[in-house]
Amino acid sequence: MNETHTEEVRLTYRTPGREAGEVAAAAGPWSERRPGLVERTLSAGTGEVLMVQRAAAGGTGSRWLAHLLVENEIRAGLRLLRSAAGGHVPYMPRLVGYDLDAAEPFVLTEPPRGRSAGEFAGQLMLDQRHSFQVALFRVLAALAGAGVVHGGIDPAVVHWDGRDIQLTGFYLAAVAGEPYRVGVASPWMPARASARREAADPRDDVWAAGLVVAHVVTGQPVQRLTADRLRDGSSLGSLLDGVFADKPAERPTPAQILRRLGDHQPGATRVPPDDPGLTEGRAAFDVERAKKHADASLPDVPSAKLPPGPDRRPVYTAMIVVLLLGLAALTWWTVTS
Repeated sequence: MNETHTEEVRLTYRTPGREAGEVAAAAGPWSERRPGLVERTLSAGTGEVLMVQRAAAGGTGSRWLAHLLVENEIRAGLRLLRSAAGGHVPYMPRLVGYDLDAAEPFVLTEPPRGRSAGEFAGQLMLDQRHSFQVALFRVLAALAGAGVVHGGIDPAVVHWDGRDIQLTGFYLAAVAGEPYRVGVASPWMPARASARREAADPRDDVWAAGLVVAHVVTGQPVQRLTADRLRDGSSLGSLLDGVFADKPAERPTPAQILRRLGDHQPGATRVPPDDPGLTEGRAAFDVERAKKHADASLPDVPSAKLPPGPDRRPVYTAMIVVLLLGLAALTWWTVTS
């Protein structure tokens, strides 16, 4: 880290369990992750990175969106903590805390372990590729079990230490079955996910992970990783069979991909009994979020898309016609009698 770009900061925050926290550290320079969303490292005096701070720093036009990105990450982190046994989520950096009331709302996480997938694309041996693929789809199975769709999987957010995978970049995350709250269009995501108000589906993450796997195996850029190129009868093509189907329902689930890889670990996450601290923390976060955005009152549970109800207008019209005919007949009978 360039020492000329550091400053001493002291931040106060709330932990996921709503306890007060504080950190004093040397803050590195800000870098932009997305328009309005910036990130920096917080380090100890020894230079060891303690945590990563992501904050909403959008201008007038993008401030609302920047706040939403920070909220998405907090919301996903709290939901995943709730679903994980023992209150520990090994496949994402630990959520340290957050502050939605700051002038620039922020979230704090531990730094990720391992290197990002783009750093070793095209360099892994056959057994390493298999280990990477199993680790990645185990993570997706856990996300699907918790009802969370990452929405932004690409090589930059997939970190691997040779054994385990950690995902970062949950600022696009959505609850499965709910519409994506922000745009998730990217070369790594299926085209349907970029449609307005499209419901988030865990198999959108399967599509993106399939491209990441192909990128790691071949070293090719995403622009060359088309579905046609990957239907070549190779072992990679067999592994990814159906992954790039247009409709999510036609794609394999993470658990099905794991079975193709010979891994039969359960693909769903068992939700443990309520942790009072986490339950209180998530409820408090929802209240804070609702104060800032009208749409933030979306329930933090999976919701299904209901089909449209039947058109009852013809029935109502027929009833009115019958009623009018009856009145006419009654009037005629009265006059003639």
